Amino acid sequence: MGLLYWQRRYADMIDLGEELRFDQPDDEDLLFMLAFAYSALGDDAEAIGLLELAGMPGTVLSESRRASEMFADLTLISALQAVGRNDEALELARFSLQISQRLMATEGHSGWAPAWKAACVKAVLGDDAAALLMLESLPTLGTLAWLPLLRDQACFRRFGQEPRYLAVVDALEARTAALRERLPATLARHGLALPTD
Repeated sequence: MGLLYWQRRYADMIDLGEELRFDQPDDEDLLFMLAFAYSALGDDAEAIGLLELAGMPGTVLSESRRASEMFADLTLISALQAVGRNDEALELARFSLQISQRLMATEGHSGWAPAWKAACVKAVLGDDAAALLMLESLPTLGTLAWLPLLRDQACFRRFGQEPRYLAVVDALEARTAALRERLPATLARHGLALPTD
């Protein structure tokens, strides 16, 4: 599932995830990944159903959450808005924004995730200017944002032709390509090598 996610092969993720659900019906992380894949392909109603099966939105309103739940809550918020359940989406978005702002203010949480999360929530709340400003900070951060979340999260769909958004995606893709190019030399410095087959 993880490999298909990084390759943005969401239809294949759904095929595999639905098969895995027979053996792991209560695996929340599987439901979260599957919901993201459905939402990325525009089937937001199915994504909501899976997230509700995993206990959402109840878990969204808890401050003590696992990282995977923090990513899944944005899938839920974005999907709710996409299907027209705006009041629910806005309530959850406001709560999620409070947590994001606290994370961004906390030492040690200066990576891309809090800024990305806040940008998504701002987009759901209709503050596109603030969302784009937060997105523009992503390429300058020390850690590399996950491109599937940036490119395929429903909250950013309306930015698909927005030059500022596209510039962020291009900058992160270029940085990813540069790191990939340097990987063999980095591994060699540590006595490692990429597999040859």
